[in-house]
Amino acid sequence: MINQSEPKLSTFDANGCRIAYFKWGERGQPPLLLIHATGFHARVWDQTIAHLAGSYHIVAVETRGHGRSGKPGPVLNWRD
Repeated sequence: MINQSEPKLSTFDANGCRIAYFKWGERGQPPLLLIHATGFHARVWDQTIAHLAGSYHIVAVETRGHGRSGKPGPVLNWRD
């Protein structure tokens, strides 16, 4: 099982908005990207991640305006 208690929190800038994401596992392992539904945050995946084998490099993104990601203003375009 993946150690879910200590994911690595990272951020990047996307068009002036700070986007947060968590990483579990090691680079070089098969990647698995998890994206939450509207109104949630990346840590909703904790129970799912707890049941996955430790052989994935998992990234769980917090979309704009959710969790630890920024919300610089209203979303005027879904592409943003």
